Amino acid sequence: MTYLTDINEAFYNLARFKLRSILAIIGVLVGTASVVILLTGGELAARETLKQFTSLGTQLVSVTFQNKGNDATKQTTVETLFNFKKNQPTIEKLAPYAHFAVPIHNQTETYPSVLLGVTADFSAINQLQAQQGRLITFADHHHTYCVLGWHVFQQWKHLLSSHPIGKTLLIDKQIYTIVGIAAPWPENQFVIANINDAVMIPIEAAIRLHPAQVQHMLIETKPNTDLLVLQQKVSQWLHEAGISDHPEFRSAKELIDKMERQNTILTTFLGMIGSVALLAGGIGIMNMMLISINLRRREIGIRLAVGATPRDIGRLFLIEAMILAALGGVLGSVVGVVIVFVLTQCFHWSFAIVWQPIVIGLFVSVLTGIFFGVYPAVRAANLEPMVALRSN
Repeated sequence: MTYLTDINEAFYNLARFKLRSILAIIGVLVGTASVVILLTGGELAARETLKQFTSLGTQLVSVTFQNKGNDATKQTTVETLFNFKKNQPTIEKLAPYAHFAVPIHNQTETYPSVLLGVTADFSAINQLQAQQGRLITFADHHHTYCVLGWHVFQQWKHLLSSHPIGKTLLIDKQIYTIVGIAAPWPENQFVIANINDAVMIPIEAAIRLHPAQVQHMLIETKPNTDLLVLQQKVSQWLHEAGISDHPEFRSAKELIDKMERQNTILTTFLGMIGSVALLAGGIGIMNMMLISINLRRREIGIRLAVGATPRDIGRLFLIEAMILAALGGVLGSVVGVVIVFVLTQCFHWSFAIVWQPIVIGLFVSVLTGIFFGVYPAVRAANLEPMVALRSN
């Protein structure tokens, strides 16, 4: 018997038991689809999370420090930070910012809100865009201008109307004029506050309100800058300037590396979870093949009586198990990709076919067919011809 003949015979025999074959295929299909969905979904979710960092660039450093000076010293912190930038040719942009909560009065209503004291470089580093009007610029300085985050604008839209530029807010007993609405901003781990939920004012104006709150800055460096060396220089300079002794640093490259390591661990666990479902499908194949042997004992006896060897019988049943697993693997991969596509559309993620989970799913499904098909194949091959022929 040739392999081609065995394959034709296997398809014929599986077609004779359509219902059992379909159920066995569905078992492998569910397992393979689970592997593809979990691995592909985990990979795409990780890509979406990493996108916010890669879009900003890897040469970013976030610094948080506890300002230890008196009020007079704190008011000169921003100027001191900019002087440091002038002496560091590797720094492209430096953006100190203040962050604190303050009640904001809008006509007859009062809202608790986050206030951000920012510079023009703050918007540039975070790639913030204006939906209406403009953002805070270097020319604003102590002017009482403000820019609303997207969520804040949506919350106050019923009071400000759809054209809020030029209208005023009362912030800590001072009147601020709205000069812009920030476009929706993808939140990241570099800025302490969510810009969408904040009201932004010039940092000089923020210092006038709360001098102690300038405790953060963002640094964008030039390409190929050694970030560890830069962090040491910043830490030493903050100490020598009497601003802070123990600053905390976060770099985009460090966060990306950490997230990639976490993604590898998560992918491993998701693959193990999907393999459990695939294991159940393999058990279904073995069960179906064992039932098939009992139903086809007489057929096996006839084959052995007319010259087929036990090896031929075993190979035929093993091929049947592999076909069931392969069909389940292919269909499961297709179903998994379709489900992932639907999920990405629901969550507004970018969809991409990740081939590694598909290849893994197909490979493991075929291995499952072989593993769980060996025992039924050996059992069929070891049947005594006379005992098999006497079976009903």
